[in-house]
Amino acid sequence: MAAVPAVPSAWAQTMGTVEGVVLDPSEAPVQGSEVKLVEGGTGLSRAVETGMDGRFLAAGLPPGTYRIEAVARGFRPAVLDGIKLSAGRTARAGIVLQIGDLLEAIVIKAEQPLLSSSASDSGGTIDRPQLAGLPLNGRDLFDLAAQQPAVVIANNNEGAIFNGLGIQPSVNGNRPNQNSFRIDGLYVNDASGSAPASAGGRLLGIEAIEELRLITNPFSAEYGRAASAVFTAVSRSGTNDWHGSAYYFLRNNAFDARNFFDTPTEKMPALRRNHFGGLLGGPVRRGRLFLLANYEQVGEVRSRTQRAITLTQLARQGTLPSGNVTVNPAAKPFIDLYPLPNGRDFGDGSGEFISPASTEADDRFFSARADFLATANMRSSVRISSSAANTTSPDQFRFWVLDTASRFAFVQSETSIVQSPSTLHNFRFGYSKVRNTEDATPPNIPAGLTFVAGRPIGTLEVTGLTDLTSQTVSSLPRIHDLSSYQLNYDVTHTTRGHTLHLGASSDHLSFSQLGDFRANGRYRFSSIQALLLGRPVGGDLMYPGSDTSRLWRQSQFSFFAQDEARLSAGLSLLLGVRYEGYNSPSEAGGKIAVLINPLQDTKLTLGGPLFDNPSAGNFAPRAALAWDPSGSGRTVIRAGAGMFFDLLTSREVTIAGMRVPPFYRRAFMTNPAFPDLLAAAAAATIDSAMDGIAHKVEQPYVLQYRFSVGQRLDRSTSIEAGYSGSRGAHLLGQFGDLNVAQAQTMADGRLFFPATGPLRNPAFGRIGIRTTDFNSFYHALTLRLQRHLSSGFRVDANYSYAKAIDESSSSTQTDFDNSDRMPTPYSIRSQRGPADFDVRQAFNATASWTLPAFGRGLAHRFFGDWSLQSVIQVQTGFPFNPRVGFDRARMRSGFGDLDQRPSLASATPPVILGDPARYYDPMSFILPQAGYLGDLGRNTLTGPGLFTSHLGLHKSLWKYEGQDLRFRFEVFNATNHPNFDVPSELRLFTSSGGRVGSTGRITTTSTPARQIQFALHWSF
Repeated sequence: MAAVPAVPSAWAQTMGTVEGVVLDPSEAPVQGSEVKLVEGGTGLSRAVETGMDGRFLAAGLPPGTYRIEAVARGFRPAVLDGIKLSAGRTARAGIVLQIGDLLEAIVIKAEQPLLSSSASDSGGTIDRPQLAGLPLNGRDLFDLAAQQPAVVIANNNEGAIFNGLGIQPSVNGNRPNQNSFRIDGLYVNDASGSAPASAGGRLLGIEAIEELRLITNPFSAEYGRAASAVFTAVSRSGTNDWHGSAYYFLRNNAFDARNFFDTPTEKMPALRRNHFGGLLGGPVRRGRLFLLANYEQVGEVRSRTQRAITLTQLARQGTLPSGNVTVNPAAKPFIDLYPLPNGRDFGDGSGEFISPASTEADDRFFSARADFLATANMRSSVRISSSAANTTSPDQFRFWVLDTASRFAFVQSETSIVQSPSTLHNFRFGYSKVRNTEDATPPNIPAGLTFVAGRPIGTLEVTGLTDLTSQTVSSLPRIHDLSSYQLNYDVTHTTRGHTLHLGASSDHLSFSQLGDFRANGRYRFSSIQALLLGRPVGGDLMYPGSDTSRLWRQSQFSFFAQDEARLSAGLSLLLGVRYEGYNSPSEAGGKIAVLINPLQDTKLTLGGPLFDNPSAGNFAPRAALAWDPSGSGRTVIRAGAGMFFDLLTSREVTIAGMRVPPFYRRAFMTNPAFPDLLAAAAAATIDSAMDGIAHKVEQPYVLQYRFSVGQRLDRSTSIEAGYSGSRGAHLLGQFGDLNVAQAQTMADGRLFFPATGPLRNPAFGRIGIRTTDFNSFYHALTLRLQRHLSSGFRVDANYSYAKAIDESSSSTQTDFDNSDRMPTPYSIRSQRGPADFDVRQAFNATASWTLPAFGRGLAHRFFGDWSLQSVIQVQTGFPFNPRVGFDRARMRSGFGDLDQRPSLASATPPVILGDPARYYDPMSFILPQAGYLGDLGRNTLTGPGLFTSHLGLHKSLWKYEGQDLRFRFEVFNATNHPNFDVPSELRLFTSSGGRVGSTGRITTTSTPARQIQFALHWSF
């Protein structure tokens, strides 16, 4: 008798399958044997019968630990115990019956395999022991997302509600907002397409989660609504025994190390975090009705050292290294708003302003689940969860106080009906509501210091200085409120080695948004000297009376069909197709205006549709195979490929859906009068301007493919080597301004912009637009090692050597710290380079070790029941490129210089210096000729890498009759390694040709310094 459990099968998101064969001692199939499967926690049972080939299959089983009982006339009963079944996976069992009477049973303990021979295996599982034991910094539900090959965390994401507040995994070279996040089968992405993180940047509730599946190549046709990976969590349920937990996690800066950028002479920034909660589950009626409830709360006060660039005392008096200037009396009150520097002097009239910034956060989470076993063939479950969070923090000059709030509510139900041993029906209904808001408290400054009468002060953007009133504040208040009603049905039928799976789903979305972008106005100055003279190079504002309130509605629907065939004992094949359709979003108030031909039309067209629907032909084929040549499970060869559509939905309208005239009017001005921006707009000739989405779009899609070979080295160790690739086409990307000056193509192929050249469409000003014209390319070699010893030692490690290339990484606006605004719309190909989230090498590992028992009695009490846990993440840096700093090419965009790139000096020393004070050498770059773009490619430099190691030391203080009181000592970033962000100042030059003194300077880290956490965790 042998067992091969836990072989994945991706067709079921919340349930699993057990399949196997019953043989006699000569290994001939036993037809008609009765097989009963019993789940240990709830007592749920399923009875099936073997066919002519001795095989059986039981689908639609909830996760848990199962016992299989096999009975046949003339044979002794056999019991296979301890089969662990995960959601979306298939446990395979082989049972050999011995000849004998029916009174004596043979009981065998199941063994856990290392390699899968199922074609639908396309990911990995983080099980309950890992979720409960590994040191997770914040206990975020998707903290362990990087524990799969070809997955990197894009922690250079901007972190706003328009592009996601939570973890940002890039999988197989795809954008982080192309993933699907699910809880018990319910799609829970927020309006930006990201994980539904709270205002505190985390998704709580890990205590109530049974397991997390990371489906990095979802070749099953069941999975959709995402062009990349699927991250799905399965919640815990009540059982026939009462069980629960209570926990308290404590952090205090008294135990921590200083951040690299903390001021050594100042008091260490404060950190107070209290994280506590409890869980309780059990039977309402044994064997029938079960309940489980969980509550979790985090209260935190966290300070950090901020470093901004401000004006020196001499500069604000008109004394600059380049010469003295007379300060404009109209500019002086605004200049005085900049704080005096208290750090280094950069030698160009700017200096460093160092200040503490305190963030206060409160995060609360609740969930409850009920499971009802109506009959042996009908099971239902209902789950509700809610989250409420608030955070407050200052901007870099401690000028504004930023307020972020989030409210989530999820309700879902699932009913499984077993029509027969070979046919299973599944019905799911879900409702999700994700509401994110951002607002700010204005600064207390003298009355009248505004750009628009009656409004708070707007943005002062000066080359070489940190923005006074940051871009984050300029669009507040901002509201994103997404509601989703989901309904789906699927049926599974098994016959003669085939598993047929068909299903359909519908989703009705309602997205309410508000974002008064630039209502306070913005002035742009190309140098400190220009600020002192009160001579802005540009300005823009939202006209009073503009309306950014929108209520979008959209319906999505899909159906799929697939067949997973077991062609032989060692070969399985998966073939499927999925269709995904949707309508163009409609707006409840009719506030839609489109520019059908951006470079030819002289006016916008009012009314919908927002875009021509490209989804009519959205049929996506999928295929995968797995081959075990020997049939022993020692070597498994896998291959798969599929098409995945990136649906155009709420993500595409978060910005583009509300910045189009005549409902929203935004004026862009060249050399406007200062400081009354509204008066300047009234006196200027203002062209129409928009920031929307193209009317003529193609359907974005990604082709994904993978090949791998797995080898089991011994019963507890396996390695897997593979190749992963993807090819994205018709991807959505942003042109910061399509309507730049008309260019001439010179004999050498370069573009030349005459000083007085007309715009490409003279009827309009700025045309910011998102089109489906972009491509992506990804190739990766991956390695994975798994070693699971019965002695309590476990290691899971993976390594990727990869390259992600694209032409735009942003689908909303500048989604990453290193994103640019597309310097030229004349040549998309000139934008091709490393993706903003490209990471060439990444290594991730988790390890756990239960220390051997030590002594007896008192010695065991102190030195026994210890365990060690570790999480390690190592990766190379993100790419970036310096920028000119002003419109050297004379593109005359209302959107500034569009982040034009410089030229590379003919003879360059090492460009990367590595010093955070000046990470790259600015002398390696020169100004291009006036009217020309620079020759530096996109994302040609590589930023600092990342190394973190989290360690946990756990000790069981007390065990008695199923109760365990455990002490946890956890250290995050144990080596206190400073992980730097890309440089915060990338501009090289002022409009006069002078160099920016603070260029290349790094001011933040992507991870905290070493932090220590203490915890008590009681379970029963």
